[in-house]
Amino acid sequence: MMRQRLSLLLMVALATGVFGCMSAEERVQRHLDRAQVYDDSGELEKALVELQNALKLAPQSAETNLRTAALLKRQERWEDALFYYEEAYRLDSKLDDAALGIAYLLLFESTDRADQLVAEVLARTPDSSSAHQLRSDVMLIRNDLNGALAEALTSVELEPKSARAALQVGIVRKAFVAQQTRAGKQPEDALYAQADAEFAKAGELAGARGEFNWLVRSIGERAQLQTNRHGHGPHIMQLYVDGYEAVKVSPGDAARLIGSANGVARSAKDQELRFWALTHAVELRPDQLESWRELADLTAKRGGDGVAVMQRMVEQRPEDSRAHTAYAEYLSTAGRNEDGVAYLEKVLPDSNAPDSILAAVVTLNLLGRDFDAAAAALARLRAEHPESVQTDFAEATLANAEGRLSDAIAALERWTSRQETPAGFAKLADARMRSGNPRDALDAIDRAISLSAKPRADYRRLRGRILVLLGDYQAALQALIPRKKGGGVPLHFLPDVARAFYGLGRDVPAKQALERALQEEQPAPAALLLFGREEAQRDPAGARAALERGAKLYPTYTQFSEMLINADLRAGKTPEAMERARSLATLLPDDSRAQMTLARTLISVGQADEAVKQAELVKQRWPAQPGSAELYLEVMTRSGRGDEAFQSLTQQKAEGKLAPTARVVLARLHLARGEGQQAIELLRSALAEQPGLVGAQNDLAYNLARRGEDLENATELAQEARANRPDSTEIADTLGFVYLQRELAEAALVQFDAALELAEPESTSWATAQFHRGLALRTIGRESDAVAAFELALASGAEFPDAKEAHRLLADLSANAKAASPAEGS
Repeated sequence: MMRQRLSLLLMVALATGVFGCMSAEERVQRHLDRAQVYDDSGELEKALVELQNALKLAPQSAETNLRTAALLKRQERWEDALFYYEEAYRLDSKLDDAALGIAYLLLFESTDRADQLVAEVLARTPDSSSAHQLRSDVMLIRNDLNGALAEALTSVELEPKSARAALQVGIVRKAFVAQQTRAGKQPEDALYAQADAEFAKAGELAGARGEFNWLVRSIGERAQLQTNRHGHGPHIMQLYVDGYEAVKVSPGDAARLIGSANGVARSAKDQELRFWALTHAVELRPDQLESWRELADLTAKRGGDGVAVMQRMVEQRPEDSRAHTAYAEYLSTAGRNEDGVAYLEKVLPDSNAPDSILAAVVTLNLLGRDFDAAAAALARLRAEHPESVQTDFAEATLANAEGRLSDAIAALERWTSRQETPAGFAKLADARMRSGNPRDALDAIDRAISLSAKPRADYRRLRGRILVLLGDYQAALQALIPRKKGGGVPLHFLPDVARAFYGLGRDVPAKQALERALQEEQPAPAALLLFGREEAQRDPAGARAALERGAKLYPTYTQFSEMLINADLRAGKTPEAMERARSLATLLPDDSRAQMTLARTLISVGQADEAVKQAELVKQRWPAQPGSAELYLEVMTRSGRGDEAFQSLTQQKAEGKLAPTARVVLARLHLARGEGQQAIELLRSALAEQPGLVGAQNDLAYNLARRGEDLENATELAQEARANRPDSTEIADTLGFVYLQRELAEAALVQFDAALELAEPESTSWATAQFHRGLALRTIGRESDAVAAFELALASGAEFPDAKEAHRLLADLSANAKAASPAEGS
């Protein structure tokens, strides 16, 4: 058949050359014939191009739109498929497959519309087995199991040889098992047996008809059902082994079965099944390097030689630079980083992709914390391959590792301008998001998604996170929660899902999402932190437990200790707070954040002398660290030594010995004395000597904005500071304040929300961000929300500079609200 189709296309091409130009209809048919050839040979992307070419010539063809939708659905590109199904349905509302395609994709998101579409089809075509299957799904969603079973059985009556119909009966019977389990009952053996029998029947029908996709699905369902009934055991592996023998003639379906087995094995911690699955995975797709890596890791856990597995990979793929890179990276993670670098240097002369190998040398040296060697490899890469995208990638990697986020973004922008790849745009989106630029980050991730041949869960998650930052919480949920029928939310998505629910004010589902994430043996730090932050008022004991657990699981993650220390200080538990701060500083002697936490705790509990010594230590060891100058100023001021610090720094300035970072401190002292112009001059001189000094950029931007001067320069300074320190509450707040002064209130809100996310609740920086958020809300006419923000800032108890202004604005807004309300009794 394949040879016949190719011959047909050749004849058409020859005829075109001999007989002249074809008609528009003939050109459309030529594209459709080519699409079918590519589809038959499994080249789905090429088939899609041909279908889209046909649509350019005949965009009003409902059938071509329908074929395009069906192909995209097979590729699991759900959003794109829905668009073309909708278009086909718009052009011809009597196309059953178009209506059913829309219904399938909207089952969970818009069940009522799905039901309506199915009803339309059944009214026209009552013997449509597919429609009865979808009606069964609708009833399952509505928890009408008896109705769902009746529809599934009708589907089987209409198509007794259909594997899909038999599978639907099994799905419904499995739902009866789940119903009894949720009710706290032990499901009857008969229910398990009935469901298993239906799945087995579906597998037999699928195998007999060569419908291997349904055979793979039936095996996965049986594996799950039998595990629930008898527990995981050797019988599960036998299911997959037998299934593999049946489907191995179809490589794509065999790969799906192996993927299913690997997932089941990972969940059940079944090393034997996982080893079997990964062994076959690398046989089927030796180009899938991640499978090799997983197989090597598992082999090592089983007492074997993981390095030998990776050696086998490079022996099979000697021309694949990615394989050589993966082997070197494996050596690095196995504690042999120098061997990894040496291996790359060895294969470099004979490599057909030397730029790729050199970029990997940069990365491996960074993994080994050898920044000089990484920079040297990058210099060589620049000299030998100046136009390579690998050079841009390595530039971005080194800049990111050194905390130069703005330089990383510039390199990624060069990369994506030279070569449009999903990976490049995804990295650019992540960098822009971390730099506090979610709007442009959204553009980048949307481009990455559009360029991807298949859906990527990690891209979907990144899009959801960006939308949360933009405050579009409903769209974030749509990105994070899969449209795919029966698709669940991956565990690592749950903190982001919870943030979106909290943003919508839906605290209950937010907490439920986090509670599910916390059921893991080692929950993600983000889940623990978010629970500790958001549930502190509603569930203080649970919030405290989450933070304690996080501090135990992730002792080097300073934010857990910081939040616990602040909670203890607010509760008057001074000894406990002090003990935790000292323990953190002892555990992380070379971590500036841990040492700064100790200084703040000391000054908070009144141990001024030791606090001053600690602040001096931080200033000397980490003079350029953002927050170092602020800490020194805070400690000196609160210990009553502000004048001493001012005189000392002024003397150093007069002697020409004042370092740029110390000028930032002196500038703040001038500001406290009402001497704004002197402060601005100091900040400008600091930046003239050290242009990338983030603290000076931030302070100068903020003070220019407060004075309403040179707002364009203030914007550039704040944006650069934000790009280089995306984890800084103060800098996010500054950028928001600059935007606010430029009458860009919506953009300002994004930054104030980010500042609140980064800040310790009820701290001075948190209260300041709340106050500024109130200003932005008032500007866009959301006065009730502005009142809430001002009230939160004042209720925090924190001493923030604009507290008096917050009281005044709150009174004004309250008076306005009272004046606008109808007179009592009128």
